[in-house]
Amino acid sequence: MHNFIPIFFDNLSFLTMALVIACFFSTGYIHYFQQLWGAVFIQKDSNHLILKRIQLIILSCTVGLYLHLATMFYFSGNIALVFHDIALFLLVIPFLYSGGFNLFERILQFGAIGYVWIAHHTGVMVQGANMSEPLVILAFTITIVLLVASMVPMVHERIIYHWAYGIIYFFLLGFLFWETLPQVSMNIKINHLTSALGIIIFVAMNVIVLIVWPRGARNESDNYFEKQADYDTLTKAKSFALFKHDSNTAFHYSTTVRMPLTVIEWDIDRFKQINDNYGHSAGNQILMDTTKIVQEALKNADIYADLYRTGGEEFTIIIPDCSSDQALPLMKKIWNDIRTTNFYYNSKLIEVTISMGGTELRPEDENFNTIYNRADQALYHSKRNGRNQVTLDDKTIYSGERRQQVMAMFAYLNQPIVQLDGSHFENIANELVLQKYDFNTYRWHSDIDFRSDFNIQIDLINKLLDPNTATKLHLNVTLDQMFDPNNCENFIATAKKYSRIQFVLEINDLNHLKPVDHARFTKQINFLHQHNVLVLWDDVKSQMDFTILKQVDGIKYHLKTYSNLQLQIQQLTPWIRYCQDHELISIVSDVSTKEQLTNLQGQLGIIQAQGPYFGIPELPTIS
Repeated sequence: MHNFIPIFFDNLSFLTMALVIACFFSTGYIHYFQQLWGAVFIQKDSNHLILKRIQLIILSCTVGLYLHLATMFYFSGNIALVFHDIALFLLVIPFLYSGGFNLFERILQFGAIGYVWIAHHTGVMVQGANMSEPLVILAFTITIVLLVASMVPMVHERIIYHWAYGIIYFFLLGFLFWETLPQVSMNIKINHLTSALGIIIFVAMNVIVLIVWPRGARNESDNYFEKQADYDTLTKAKSFALFKHDSNTAFHYSTTVRMPLTVIEWDIDRFKQINDNYGHSAGNQILMDTTKIVQEALKNADIYADLYRTGGEEFTIIIPDCSSDQALPLMKKIWNDIRTTNFYYNSKLIEVTISMGGTELRPEDENFNTIYNRADQALYHSKRNGRNQVTLDDKTIYSGERRQQVMAMFAYLNQPIVQLDGSHFENIANELVLQKYDFNTYRWHSDIDFRSDFNIQIDLINKLLDPNTATKLHLNVTLDQMFDPNNCENFIATAKKYSRIQFVLEINDLNHLKPVDHARFTKQINFLHQHNVLVLWDDVKSQMDFTILKQVDGIKYHLKTYSNLQLQIQQLTPWIRYCQDHELISIVSDVSTKEQLTNLQGQLGIIQAQGPYFGIPELPTIS
């Protein structure tokens, strides 16, 4: 071991040269291989298709096999090591393509890499053949399993698009090959140093694949090596002509590699009325404004998608490598962003909503038109059922009109409460904020007077809450509501009904608790605790009351928008420290910016928060 390190560094120049050569080779090779594979299996180019397929077969197994055979007769030592690594790389690459190749071609590929693997462990060019050893047989079996697994779409996606998985995958292939070789294999003396060099070079070449592949795949999804995209002049969405090309290309790609494909259609509700009432210039402005919102949502999404204008006010979104369930949050954001935006033309407010319909690729789909027609039917399902809706296939997912009918004038909106872990956060609860709908402005507003009737709030829970989608719910109450016997009786009955849900009552006027009511308050808190109901002191102020604080389960502090943040942190510090010391809940509410969150985490170490930064309030799921 003492001699290994200096020997390794003596070979640093060789390793650097080998990495440069291998990486340049792998970059050019993967570009060419990917282009040829796309021409054969994606574009299905009829021009010399058979010759291109034969060329692809030669590249996928024959070249690597030839390089192995040539190296074993003409090279030795470290030079042979590099060429055998390149041969192994050439034979592994075809297995990263999860579609296209038929069974015969796969057999040839497995035969080629199997022959090379075995030839390195036994035969005339090997001293100390060990292919019959159980450990080597196990390593060979694991290698075959890894190659088969890489063709599974889910595994393929992990390897190609997630570096950690990809590097582990290639390291295992290199390790199983080089670390199991006998003492001399193909004129290479095998020791820990040569094994390490072989593994490093092999992994480095394949890291190039991880860099090059996503860029090439995106180019394929966008124009498949041959076009510059043309755009609709008004909206800057891609044109209908490009849609016809890209849609068929996306269909062939998805069916070939067995990856999902989602298609979404949407249009502007009552667009003709906008043109009739405000003029065509207003209509054009609305088209530009809505598509800008959609393009911004697509840009910020974690998934790759393209927007096309396929009619007057009709648009289509194509999302490759994405199921409809995965696309649903994006659909919801687009629908919600447009319906909650104020659109103006010449200082006149114009109400704008959209209807959406979506579907995904099915095994029985023969061409893209089949999917497109199904998305079109989903869109018309939204239109027929009152517009301002999102429909997947024949099921309405979100509906502004239906929510108005069911909830009438009042409803709960879900405000998420999150658990913080560094820069990540997870939704752990929802606060049910009672609000009133204003049909004149099409907005929800808080109605403090209405909250005085706690029984109506409980009725809304019983009518609208889906217990399967909630685990922890926060409710706002006053002291008077909590002390009312009828309110408590109804609430406890609801809590028992939804026993799987943890209820938390937030009391926002505890600072007004009179000394004479302390005994009654203590009794009520004990009663709620017996029924697994937690109590928080909501909207705490600067003065701490330990008599109250020792009885509740935690506090909530509301940030003031226009107040100095550092002064608020100073005011909040003793509350947070007390809660941390006594293992109580502490939630900071109304967090609206990343800067606020960073300061609160850094200076106070808060672990629970809520506010616009984590998501706007939304209508709850209807049972």
